[in-house]
Amino acid sequence: MILEYSLDGDFVEEYDIDDFSPEPISAQGLVFAPTSDPDDEPNALSLYIADAMEDNLPDGRVYETRIVGLPSPNAPTTSGIAALVVDEDEPNAVIDLFAAFDDVEYPDAALAYTIERTPMAI
Repeated sequence: MILEYSLDGDFVEEYDIDDFSPEPISAQGLVFAPTSDPDDEPNALSLYIADAMEDNLPDGRVYETRIVGLPSPNAPTTSGIAALVVDEDEPNAVIDLFAAFDDVEYPDAALAYTIERTPMAI
């Protein structure tokens, strides 16, 4: 099990590596870095584990593993959506979300959009 914490000491995420094979004998360091697969997305990450083995001599190994569900370092961006006021009797308003959001890894149609209503002060 690998536990990730922020620099402030706050818990971020837990990664299960129980099925990792072969199992490192003496893990000395861990780092998330781009994968070694040239066919992966440019921002795909792997976990690299430095294993010193049993004797701590310079015969150790480095393991690379993909952990499914790692967050992307490139979150979608937005230019924002202008405030919209629609009177009760007006036809439905349409907002082009594709124009308001962008993602370097995924096309617009692959993103999931959620609309949340902000309560208005009366």
